[in-house]
Amino acid sequence: LMSSTQSLLQMAQEMRDVNAQAFAYLCLYVVHYRWNELDKCAEIQTLVGQLPPISNLELNFRFQMCYAGISVLAKDRENMERILMQATEQTLTAGSRYRLEEIDVARARFALVLGEKEGVFRWLEANEARLEANGSEDFFAVYGTAHGMYLRALLFRGRRDDYEKVLQQIESLLLSPLRVRFRPSQAQMLMFRAAALDGLGRQEEALAILKESIDMTHASGAVRHYLDEGEKICSLIALL
Repeated sequence: LMSSTQSLLQMAQEMRDVNAQAFAYLCLYVVHYRWNELDKCAEIQTLVGQLPPISNLELNFRFQMCYAGISVLAKDRENMERILMQATEQTLTAGSRYRLEEIDVARARFALVLGEKEGVFRWLEANEARLEANGSEDFFAVYGTAHGMYLRALLFRGRRDDYEKVLQQIESLLLSPLRVRFRPSQAQMLMFRAAALDGLGRQEEALAILKESIDMTHASGAVRHYLDEGEKICSLIALL
């Protein structure tokens, strides 16, 4: 992936295609982020800032989400809010419903990373109401990007029935994967399952499933895949 993306970037630079260059930089950014090479991400952000204006709205939006996430890791809430407000204004102008949904999910995700319980619980309560009104399959078929955040929020709240809901939702996903847009990856679902089992006091099972998840992503070096899930997952990994 890295070599093919670098080849794409070189080709785009030779053609002076700004959107193609931006796409290649975005791919590189995502790879370096997953490898936890945040200094490389900062270098790419600088290079993207030196490009002429990017006309592709989707690419602009993806970069905004990436930069907001990096701001959260730096505990720079003010910059994160500025970026999300800018993304919201542009999304309202473009009339893109799914991007508004994604911004809503991102706000809740960032609140979770920052340990802001009020923001996470407010999002969870609102979406539990939507879930109850629409039914599980219909809800996640429409609000696909919310699924991973819903599972994370349940784990964050940490009641026994929350852990049981996580296990039920994962089983539902595995049985009907094609009905859900942007569903969590297989490795993520195993990770969520491990956290839920640990919450229910079934640590031995949890560790076995977490190891299976890590084995799936080991070759890709996706370290942030686990670091971004917080203390619970990192504590479990330390026991392996």
